[in-house]
Amino acid sequence: MPPPIYRGQQLQSVDVEAVLTQLASKKGVGGNWRTSIVDLLKLLDLDSSLSARKELADELGRARRR
Repeated sequence: MPPPIYRGQQLQSVDVEAVLTQLASKKGVGGNWRTSIVDLLKLLDLDSSLSARKELADELGRARRR
């Protein structure tokens, strides 16, 4: 199946890991964004609070730990 077309142009593949690695390097942050959702959210300047993570889990349809 060919990639979807948006406004007459094909979408390009993106190496998400490379983009995030470059962002982490540019920001000078360490962390373990590959395995930690908190570190990933912080890298992306998103709210990493417990309530925000619960909301994200609900949006993604994942069961939450209690």
